[in-house]
Order: sequence, then structure tokens, then C-alpha cells
Amino acid sequence: MVFDDADDIATALTVDV
Repeated sequence: MVFDDADDIATALTVDV
């Protein structure tokens, strides 16, 4: 599993507001 979409992952993890 390559973390090529770090931006997407970061966004998904930031959906806690």
C-alpha cells in the first residue's frame, strides 16, 4: 500500500471538526 495520496489521507483524517 503506497501512500501516494497523502493529501487525501490527511483530509480524511481531518474530517473530525
